[in-house]
Amino acid sequence: GGIGAFVAPGARVVLKPNLLLPSAPERAVCTHPEILRAVARLAREAGAAVVDATDSPGVGSARRCARHLGLGDDEPFIVHDADEGMDVAPAGTAFHRLRLIRRLRDADLVINLPKAKTHGQMVVTAAVKNSFGAVVGMEKAQWHFRAGKNPADFARLLLHVHALIAPRLSILDAVIGMEGNGPSAGDPRPLGLLMASPDAHALDAVLARIWGLDLHQVFT
Repeated sequence: GGIGAFVAPGARVVLKPNLLLPSAPERAVCTHPEILRAVARLAREAGAAVVDATDSPGVGSARRCARHLGLGDDEPFIVHDADEGMDVAPAGTAFHRLRLIRRLRDADLVINLPKAKTHGQMVVTAAVKNSFGAVVGMEKAQWHFRAGKNPADFARLLLHVHALIAPRLSILDAVIGMEGNGPSAGDPRPLGLLMASPDAHALDAVLARIWGLDLHQVFT
């Protein structure tokens, strides 16, 4: 059904790329800018009223990351820094409160645009883990400290964040991925893949199998 199966005319669409830190596209740290441009153009062609992009980087701001990626002011979408966020209490969990980017929570449609990378702690960072960028600012560092000592605990947190953001479509940038000490200090690796699914878990499972991993090795 193409992008029209997801984007309704008049929808407020928010793209959620991986903007981990200010870095050039060839380093394969962040989602490649051409992925954002292409998806934004498709969303506008399908009748989206607004197409925004946002993230809460580990270093710097979303707009600073965008500048390092070569994104300017004439793109088919607008990059917004993370807002002050809103408190969300996941029902029936040990996580009493999460502060998530309000723009993502208020969107009619979130399109998840992760980068395919290996990860020093979580083995794989792709569609599901990309949702963690919805946690605002220093809250991310605090949650890393609280839940990050045990990968299984951190994975449970990631699953809750992903469920709260609830992207209806994930498009994985695996044209040039990263292997080694990801998510930022690994080596770029040509993979030649674009992968898409309405189910981020299924997408990550297929990626893991392509990489020769047993699914039980991937904590999420």
